[in-house]
Amino acid sequence: MQIPKSLPNRRYNQITRQLIESIQAGEYPVGDKLPPERELAEKLYVSRTTLREAFIALELMRYVDIRIGSGIYVLPEAAREVENSPKLQHDPDPADQLEIRRLIEGHLAHKAALNAEEKDIQKLQELLALMEQHKRDAAEFEKFDQQFHLAIAKASGNVLGPNMVKWLWDMREAEMFFSWFSKTRSESYRQRTVRDHERVLKGISMRMPDVAMTAMHRHIDVIRERFFDQNI
Repeated sequence: MQIPKSLPNRRYNQITRQLIESIQAGEYPVGDKLPPERELAEKLYVSRTTLREAFIALELMRYVDIRIGSGIYVLPEAAREVENSPKLQHDPDPADQLEIRRLIEGHLAHKAALNAEEKDIQKLQELLALMEQHKRDAAEFEKFDQQFHLAIAKASGNVLGPNMVKWLWDMREAEMFFSWFSKTRSESYRQRTVRDHERVLKGISMRMPDVAMTAMHRHIDVIRERFFDQNI
């Protein structure tokens, strides 16, 4: 089987190619578990963030199976879907997505604390209550989660804010992001999201822009930890 040549020249794709070469050369036989992340990161001279993105790409191409809490296992050649590799060249890196979300949504939360009207705060309170109510229903919860972030953007008073946030949330449907996000869904994460949103709303409702921005930054940081710090 050929190594996919259509992968764009991003750092995580360079690592993806290296790991594919190692798998095809038999360094990591079918059914075996890959070495621990820290060990591989040191061997390949790469950050664990970049390595995690490479693992996600490998799973999408069915070279490996990521089993949370167990490890990463090499799949047989018959399972591989190299044709998925062209799709990945258009996917933004999850790390880049979260970095820009942190920057933009943190600023919008800051602005919302300065500019939100009472009706905006009431809307945020209603959405937070709906999230609490639907913690056991992932689809409903995520719908209200997105609406909460859009409501903050609207409350900021920046006319471009809602469109920017909608664009950022649409990127979550990219395969690189969605595959890992879906794999790590849990009610405990949803409960943590509610608590994070409570802190953001407190900063907005108390007209404390730095508190609101810091709370939003921390919320995005938790999502990043969900991607890159969770043990495999």
